[in-house]
Amino acid sequence: MLRISPSEYSFGILDKEIEKKGKLQLINLDIASCITSLASSSGYLEDEQKLAVSTLDSTINILDVINQLKIYEYLSTDIQKSLTQQESVFLQSRDLKEEIKKYLKSKEVYSFKELSHILNYSSNNEKENLRTSLYTVFAKAYSNKYPKKTLKPSTQKRCVNEFLDLLESLNELWT
Repeated sequence: MLRISPSEYSFGILDKEIEKKGKLQLINLDIASCITSLASSSGYLEDEQKLAVSTLDSTINILDVINQLKIYEYLSTDIQKSLTQQESVFLQSRDLKEEIKKYLKSKEVYSFKELSHILNYSSNNEKENLRTSLYTVFAKAYSNKYPKKTLKPSTQKRCVNEFLDLLESLNELWT
C-alpha cells in the first residue's frame, strides 16, 4: 500500500512515525526526490498510483511550504552538519534569501517555482551561468552580514549546487 499524506505535522511520514516522535519538522526536501521518482514514468507504478503520488493533499500548498523555508533548510543534513555556526546562521538569515530573490527579480524570475521550471529546461551552460551568478550573490550577502570575512568557496559551491539541484527536482511536483 502506498501512502503519502502531507499535513502540517508531517510531510509524507506514516502515522506510526508521528506517534513515536510527536510533531515532526521538515529538515530538508529529500522527500521531494522520492515523490518525483515514484511519480515519474519509471514503471514502478500504475497511472492511478502515479496520480495519487503526484497529487498532494489540497490543504497543503507545496509552493507555500517551499517559499517559507530558509536556504539552510533546502540543504541536506550532511551539508548542514558540516557548516560552522556562523555559516549556519548566515544560511538561515532572511538577508540571504532576499538577496537571492532580488537577483532573480533582476532576471525577471519572480518565484522559486519559476526558477525550478527554468532550471529544468535550461542547457547545462545556462545552468552553470546561473550557478556562477548565485556564487557571487552568496559571497556578497555573506560579506554584507560579516564585513571583512568571506564565505569559503567550497561551502558556497556546495550550498548553491544543492539548492539549485533541489529546485530543479521540485519541477516534477509542479508540472
